[in-house]
Amino acid sequence: MAQTYHVRDTILLIVARFVDCGLPTVKEDVYRPTDKSSSARQLTYEQTTTFRSRSKGDKLLASINININYHKTTPTKLKMIADSKTIVLVTGANQGIGFETAKKLTTEHKDYHVIMAGRRKEAVEQAASKLQAEGLSVEPLVLDVTSDESITQAVKTVSDRHGHLDVLINNAAIGNAPKSADGKPLSIREEFLRILDTNVAGVQAVTDAFIPLLEKSDRTKRIVFLSSSLGSVSSKADPALGFPFRTMEGAWHYTTSKAAFNMLALHYVIRYEGRADWKLNISCPGYCSTNLNSYEGTNPPEHGAINVCRLATLGPDGESGTFSDKDGVVPW
Repeated sequence: MAQTYHVRDTILLIVARFVDCGLPTVKEDVYRPTDKSSSARQLTYEQTTTFRSRSKGDKLLASINININYHKTTPTKLKMIADSKTIVLVTGANQGIGFETAKKLTTEHKDYHVIMAGRRKEAVEQAASKLQAEGLSVEPLVLDVTSDESITQAVKTVSDRHGHLDVLINNAAIGNAPKSADGKPLSIREEFLRILDTNVAGVQAVTDAFIPLLEKSDRTKRIVFLSSSLGSVSSKADPALGFPFRTMEGAWHYTTSKAAFNMLALHYVIRYEGRADWKLNISCPGYCSTNLNSYEGTNPPEHGAINVCRLATLGPDGESGTFSDKDGVVPW
């Protein structure tokens, strides 16, 4: 729980000198909510800490009152604010396109609340803090898509806080598997399995786990799958389409995983076919500069968030079962 203290070091020094006098000291803390909240998502408290020191004859020798104003966002307050909003969960939201998606959604749609999910606790909390500092309605959530235990805990956390989910954005992915523990390159089989675990199996595990919470939504339920044109079988197979990366060598593990990802997404599309309250679509963010491609992309990650946010905000009349980027349709 984040707390921002003012002049904290000075306060601690004063208290230390005061208590070190060796006389009996009583410390009292009083917390009072104030009307100085910095935003709707935070309560501002005034903490009054009183140190009183008395002599053996119970004569009051000194008293120090310390007032500290700080912000504290409680789970209860978070739930109260977010319950009136559209609840969105974005995986891999601590950086890149996931981060920009969370930022764009909550900047342009004040009635949206984004749960920023990420594998590393410190990273996702820092990312959420950046957007919270801008007054945006977000919260961090630890979620490792390759861990069933982590997924189960994440579902419980979202259920306890919000009771439902309106939008799921499957963004988390890897382009290359990390090296083995001893620093040696992975075998073809090992690298394939690690990438497929994150980019395909992890997506199904997360989607299946959160569908019960999506079912509880009284809004249009939306799932956005972030794929890539590199996984387009049509573009790869037909030279007449003029796909610029058709003959690209390398990245076979990644492109194959995205082809499998597209098929997985289509399974979900077909499951909810004909359901007007479900909108499931696949988005290609384009060649954006992110950690996934070692920041070699030609577009900023903000570009990748454009179509994702459009699909994440579709209403009952919106499309479903499409594969698109910000410029239009992408071939399967």
